[in-house]
Amino acid sequence: MERYLKRKEKLYILLIILSTIVVQLIFYAIADSFGYRAHLLTPGTVDNFIKFNTVFVYPYLIWYAMLIVVPYIIGLNDEKQFKKYIIAVLIAAVIALVIFIVYPTIMERPELIVKTFSDRLLSYSYAVSTPTKSAPIVHVILSTLFMLSTLTSREFKKPYKI
Repeated sequence: MERYLKRKEKLYILLIILSTIVVQLIFYAIADSFGYRAHLLTPGTVDNFIKFNTVFVYPYLIWYAMLIVVPYIIGLNDEKQFKKYIIAVLIAAVIALVIFIVYPTIMERPELIVKTFSDRLLSYSYAVSTPTKSAPIVHVILSTLFMLSTLTSREFKKPYKI
């Protein structure tokens, strides 16, 4: 019986994670409807020092897996921290939605000539994600929440936190 409960709890954790992702996707769809008046963001000083390289697509794609894996690990190990994480994600999503509606943004993408496997992966990424909603940068917000949730948890040992 206890094994069934553990499986049920694991499924519950996954359901909550997937639900937060669905909420974010709905918010993105709402925000996209305001994109007709988007403000063009220009590269900043730091951006000018970083050369465009399609190899950066790999950590970006890994991040998508982390959307499920990291919260799942948090949920399995620290229920209290998991609840805080989910609440923080939903608050961040609401704040981002308001900003996307009030001040919609778009970023020009560099022209992509497909020659390598990395180029091809990036072209697929371009096909499924738009250059809109460039600020705030939600994947950075969520990555920060991944780190804060694990670093402030008392349930994770130091090597795991590192």
